[in-house]
Amino acid sequence: MLQIEGLRCCHCNHSVQAPATRNRATMLRQRSMPRRWLLFAACSQVRSLTAPQFYDSATKAPAFYKLVSRGGGPVFASKPRPQPLVVGVAGGTASGKTALTANIVELLGAEAASVASITQDSFYRDLTVDEMNRIEEINFDVPEAFDFEEIEAVLTALKRGDTSVRVPTYDFVANARRPPSNDIILEDSPRVVFFEGILALHSERLRDLMDLKIFVDADADVRLARRIRRDVAERGRDVDGVLRAYEQFVKPAFDEFVLPTKRHADVVVPRGAENAVAIDLLVRGIRERTLERSAQAAASKPARVIVAP
Repeated sequence: MLQIEGLRCCHCNHSVQAPATRNRATMLRQRSMPRRWLLFAACSQVRSLTAPQFYDSATKAPAFYKLVSRGGGPVFASKPRPQPLVVGVAGGTASGKTALTANIVELLGAEAASVASITQDSFYRDLTVDEMNRIEEINFDVPEAFDFEEIEAVLTALKRGDTSVRVPTYDFVANARRPPSNDIILEDSPRVVFFEGILALHSERLRDLMDLKIFVDADADVRLARRIRRDVAERGRDVDGVLRAYEQFVKPAFDEFVLPTKRHADVVVPRGAENAVAIDLLVRGIRERTLERSAQAAASKPARVIVAP
C-alpha cells in the first residue's frame, strides 16, 4: 500500500490532497493515465497536470511532474528517486550486444525515464610504451586488458545514486583512451543502467551490482563476419589483421573467458538483436522492475511539492 500524507503546496500554502491509501496494483491498472505516474496530487490552485518531461540521456536533468497553477507560476511535485536498475549484457565479439541494448532502450522509450548505456570498451587500460611498440602481440580480449576496479567504481556510484559520474571514452584507432576532457559525465542518476561488453559478467563483484544479467548468443561464423565488417569500416583494421587477431587472440579468449560467463546469465538471448520475442520480454521485465522500484521509493520517502524558480 502507498500512503501519501502531509503534502503542502509551497506556491499557495494550500494543503495538497492525495489518496490516503492506494493499492499499487490498482494504480497500475488505471490505463487512462501513464503507468509510470505513481504520485497524484491535487491543489485548489492547480489548473492542470501536464505530462512529465523524460529523457533518454542521463546527461540531462531528471524528470519532474509539472503542475501548472492558476496564477501562472509553475509548481513541481518532485518524485522520490528509486535506485537505478543495473542490467549487464555480455556475449562474444560482434554478437550483437550493442544492437540488443539499443533496441531495448528504444522500446523502453519514456517508460524508463532516463537510461545510461555504458560499454566495457571504454575501460580498456592504457598501454605502456613497450606494449604500444608491440601492439600486434597484445590481447585485448582477456580480463587483464580492462580496468575492472574503475568499472566497479563507476557502477557502484551510479547504483548509489551519485551525480556527475565520469565515464571514460576509448579511441580504437589510436589504441588509447581519449583525454579526460572527452569523458562522458552523467549529470543525474539514471533510472536504468546498461553495462555491455564481452566480459561484462566475468567479475563476481560486478555481477553482484547487477539486477539483471543477459548473455547474447550468436553463431561464431556470424560473429566473425560482423567483426571483419566492423573493424575494417570503423577501427582502421585490414581483413588479414582481423583474421589473424581472431585466430590468435579472440577465439581462444572467447572459449576461456567469455563463454563460461554464460552460466551466470539470468537470460540467454539467441540471435541477439534479431530476436524480437526475447527483446519484447526483456522490455516488459525491465518496465515492471522500474515500476516496482518507483512504487517502493514513493512509499518509503515523503513526497515534496516545490515551486520552480
